[in-house]
Amino acid sequence: MRPRVEKGIDPYDYEQKFLEDEKFKEMGPMARVWKTFLQEYSKFDSDMVEDWRDALDVLLVFAGLFSAVVSTFVAQSAQTLQVDFSEVTANLMFEVIHLQRAMLNGATSDEGIAHSALSPTTLCAYRAQARSLTHCGSRA
Repeated sequence: MRPRVEKGIDPYDYEQKFLEDEKFKEMGPMARVWKTFLQEYSKFDSDMVEDWRDALDVLLVFAGLFSAVVSTFVAQSAQTLQVDFSEVTANLMFEVIHLQRAMLNGATSDEGIAHSALSPTTLCAYRAQARSLTHCGSRA
């Protein structure tokens, strides 16, 4: 929305460009202050929207390339995924041992049996930590 430039009128002199408001209507919806504001702010708004559009274009291109790379990676690695039967067996063995201990203590399988803090995952972590400590100790 560019200001209409008439001969003899300064485009930045809003007192000449817009008529003076009636008394007590200076803050109404069609007051000169709002017309001035809209004219000044329209340039700022259009620049800001253009910058956002350019930034969004860059983000969309990046997202498209990223999704293509991730999709390719997932498609290639999904073919090599296999079930770790040793982990499944270890979890089932822990569950059987847990139930046997509960039955020895007189609990039935219907009662809420508290699980141990140990699991194959935590045992592997403990073993890995123990190995790293022994390796560190042997280096010193």
